[in-house]
Amino acid sequence: NEMTAMLDSYVSFVKGEAPDPIEEIKFHEFLFEICESIKNKNNNIKLEINKKVKSSGRPLQLRRCFVNLIENAIRYSEKIIVELSVNDENIIININDNGPGIPESNYDDVFKPFFTLDASRNKLKGESGLGLTISRDIIRSHGGDISLSKSSLGGLKVSVALPK
Repeated sequence: NEMTAMLDSYVSFVKGEAPDPIEEIKFHEFLFEICESIKNKNNNIKLEINKKVKSSGRPLQLRRCFVNLIENAIRYSEKIIVELSVNDENIIININDNGPGIPESNYDDVFKPFFTLDASRNKLKGESGLGLTISRDIIRSHGGDISLSKSSLGGLKVSVALPK
């Protein structure tokens, strides 16, 4: 039911409709709930909250985005650190993992619809190549952006910046 609601929300978002109302979000609680809901014995997710912060947004869309980003990290690594911090202008959420990462030359490509680094492996896992495209669209619709870089853990670092 939750997945159906999130997908319906995204389809409406793409169509320019907005059934998911804007609500106040306490990001420290929001990220804690997401991490707890997808944590299991086979992955090591650590949440580091540098500052408790609240802002507004569409919770179903943002949840879909962060679940996707964290599940991507889980799929390719054993250790994940989700960091919440704030700078002068933005709420910053970094997702660091110790997986194989993505070649820097493909950082822009992975946001293109249906692009996959290893098409045969992704088809076996049931992946569509839309996850990062959808995630970036959601973050940009909230006035933010996503960027990729090398993680201090050796894998990929996904940085999400959202306005305060």
